[in-house]
Order: sequence, then C-alpha cells, then structure tokens
Amino acid sequence: MTTHFTLPFLRLLPVTLLLCLLYAAIASRAMTAVEMQPVVKVDGGFVQIISPSPEAMRYTNGRNPGTVLLYHPDTPGQRLTVTLPVPASGYYKVTGTHVFGAWKQGRYALVYLDAEGIRMPGKQHGWYGPDGPPAHWPKSRTHLVDVSWGVIYLHAPAARLSFVANDEGAMGIADLTLTPVAANTLTEAERARRAPAPLPVEASNIAAPAPLAVRDLGPISWTLPVAPRAITVDGKLAEWDLRTPAVTASVRTIDKLGWATPAPQGDADLSAIAHFAWDADRLYLAARVTDDELAETAGQKEWASPWGHDSVVLRILPPAWLRGGPRAVGQVADDMHLGFSFYSPNTAPRPLPAGITYAATRTKDGYDIEAAMPFSTLGFRADAGDRIPAMLILSDIDPGKAPALRFDQYGLPTRGFGDRQVAQLRLISADGWGADWSFDAEELTPGTPVQLLGYLDIFDRPRQLTGVELTGPNGVVLRQALPVAVMLSPGHRYLMTGGITLPADAPAGRYTPRTILTK
Repeated sequence: MTTHFTLPFLRLLPVTLLLCLLYAAIASRAMTAVEMQPVVKVDGGFVQIISPSPEAMRYTNGRNPGTVLLYHPDTPGQRLTVTLPVPASGYYKVTGTHVFGAWKQGRYALVYLDAEGIRMPGKQHGWYGPDGPPAHWPKSRTHLVDVSWGVIYLHAPAARLSFVANDEGAMGIADLTLTPVAANTLTEAERARRAPAPLPVEASNIAAPAPLAVRDLGPISWTLPVAPRAITVDGKLAEWDLRTPAVTASVRTIDKLGWATPAPQGDADLSAIAHFAWDADRLYLAARVTDDELAETAGQKEWASPWGHDSVVLRILPPAWLRGGPRAVGQVADDMHLGFSFYSPNTAPRPLPAGITYAATRTKDGYDIEAAMPFSTLGFRADAGDRIPAMLILSDIDPGKAPALRFDQYGLPTRGFGDRQVAQLRLISADGWGADWSFDAEELTPGTPVQLLGYLDIFDRPRQLTGVELTGPNGVVLRQALPVAVMLSPGHRYLMTGGITLPADAPAGRYTPRTILTK
C-alpha cells in the first residue's frame, strides 16, 4: 500500500549547535565533499555531489576518488564558500584534495582561495595534466592531487574559505583539511598572514537547506526537440511546422547564438531554419537551407569530410551520465559529427554510422535536409526530460565564386565547444514539458537534510508548478508543496532548487523526484 507524507519546511538549526556537531564529527580528519555540501554558499551557478566512474578516472594515479563536490559557476569570478570549524585560534595549513586533469565531463577551472578575505598563495588549475594541455589528449592524466593552499592564522569557532573560479569551467573538491602549525616554524610572510577578525557565530554560513524555490531563467533560445510525431525520412518537410523553428541561422541571429568563420555574404548566400523531434527510438532533424550556389556531387568517391560539401552538420556530445549509466547502449564516441551533405539527384547520400539515414532535396533557393538518428547509435536509450549537448554547423561551398568567397560556415547555438557551452536538446514530453532532477546524495536518510537541483522547460502552453513528489522504497511517496503555486510561461526554462528532510518514519534508500504540474 502506498504511504504518503507531506515534507515540512525546514527550520534552521541553532548555528552554535550545528557548528559543535560538525566540529565533533570532523575535528580529527578531513572534511569530505558530502560534509561540505550542506555548509557551502555560492555566488551563482550550482553545486552537485558526484562519484566519478572508473572510466572517467581511468588515467588516475591509483587513488579512489570517492565522492567529489563539483561547483559549476555561471561566470568567471564567482565563488564557492565553505565554512569550516576551527578548534582553537591559531595558525593552520590549509590543504585540499582536488580534481586534476581533463575529464570527459568538461573543462576544470583555474581556482584561487580566499580565507576570510585573505588571498592564499596556492592555486589549482584542473585542466592541465603532467603531459601537457588538452591538445595532448588522451595522454593527459586525470587524477586527484593534494593542493597546499598555504598557512594562515584563523580564529575559532569557524572560518570561511572561498574558492574563486578565475576562468570558465567546473571546480572539483574531494576534501579539505585544517592542520595546526606552530608559529615558530613559519616564515615571516606566513606569520603575517592573519584573518582580520573572528567570525561571529551569527554571521556563519551554516544553515539547513531552504524550501523549494523557482527561478525563471528566461526564454529558451537554444534547440529544443518537440513531441513525437510520424516522420518519413524522404527530404520532404510536409510533416514539419517550420514557422517557429528551434534554430535560426542568419545574419541577425548568429551574433547572439554562435559564430561565423568566415562570414557568409548575407542570408541569400547562407542561412537556415531547423527543427528537431524525437520518439522512443530516434532523434529527427529537419533543416531548410538557403544557399545561392550548390556544389554538385558526381559520385560516392567524392565523399570525404562534410566540410568540403554543402552540409548540415550535427555535433552531438552524448552526456557521460547517459553513456555511462543504466541506459547506455554499446560503445559510442563521446563527440560525434554527423554530416548531412547535399547530394545531386543522380548520386546517393553520404555514408553515416549504422542506422542513421537522411535525404536531401533541392529547392528554388537552396536545399532541404531530413534525417533520423537511432538513439542506439547515439549510445543511450532516451526519455522525456533528457538534455543532450549538441550544436548545428552549416558548411557552404561556392566553387563559382572568387577564392576568398568559396567557403562559409555557421556554427550555433554555442558559447564555446565544450558540452556545457553548446546547445541543450531537451526531449520534451507529449505533455509539452521536460524536467530533470539531481540530489546531493544517492541514498536518502531520515532526518538528514538533502539538496535538490532541477531544470524545467515549458514548451507549448502555461503550466502551474505546485511542488515535487518523491517516490522511494516500498512505494512510499513524499510530497513537498510550494507555499504558493507558481505559474510558468511557455517557451521558458526554470531553475528549481531547495532542500528536504525525510520524516523520521520514512524509509532510507533511493528516491526518484517528479515535478508536479497542472495544466
């Protein structure tokens, strides 16, 4: 029988009590990523707890990474602040175990540390491994490294350590340690490095998780799959409604959403509208390209790089959490370029990986592309709410023009080339929305506060968000309601954050979150 609970809003524990509990737990050892997560504060972006897979750390130095706290800032210069217990006022050496090297999940930032506002001498760059920069992949090693941030005088009962991301990318921390140091062993510069004043207890950052909150991230400006429909891949786009395309490549849009290298000579030279759709088996693409001169293809022997032809290239970066999770299918590259090139009527399409099909048809001012890509070839089984990093690239070959004008290229939507900079292909459900959630812990324990992080895309009509439902062991259902139901606008993306505490009589174990929406 299903049991229902209503999660109460969290009340703040007395700060002094929480500090004492934390100090008692971690005074004699490093503060782990899991212990840090409830007592961090960020300027922007979000924090998550992960357990790196053996595949992700296959070039390690043999150490077990355990759990890692990842901070993903929105922009460089933002900071993550951890409040650590200080047993007694005095000098401490600050050390941490950090991620070092290039993971497939993306770039790791150059990080500095401020202790109570004092810049520490250490730094950590998570990109470059001992074999050099990312150009040397796959030789770059990914491992954990012990970073000595320096020595500073700190005051009891607690100190704030702020990690500042100085460039784009994530920051990974496995643990932090404060080690007492005798003053007579320090250099003059180390003795002079002192926190300006004790941290007042009432100013501590330690707090219980906040109730569920929703923030509108604004209109969805990047590619967005729509609900399933019957699609025949024949190069004729009658099944598609391109009046409101998910992607528009033009002189007007490219400055905000992508890059042009080199720039076309206007929309008549090169521009496009494109849309996506999906069903349980395939991802579909439709593109209508305006191109004032089509490069002819005479036969299969001419096929080489799609950049040497008039092409619509879809770059897909199957996310590691799908490729390496229970929905993974087979062995697939983590970065795929699928070239859907125009071909003359008497020739055939470009050969592509197994199961991927496409068709091209000439139009009065360019060509149409229609393609179908099995998710099994992309490397995972898809589900509503999934977000797939991808970008669309247009290649234009004009052999009849002057040499300097024979090649043009658009790439969008993108703020860069990593999986956190390109577009997010959200798989919208038949109900017109998609959402994904993550916890800061895999196993939930009664009485232990946990954090929730989720993104929600509303596609076609307004919706009312009333809360979150968690389904756990033995069919137990927990619900956390919002104080006031929030009306969500179509075409917008929302960030959902909050904290929950399982009731004492709820079972421990894994819980699956679900967004509660009404039409």
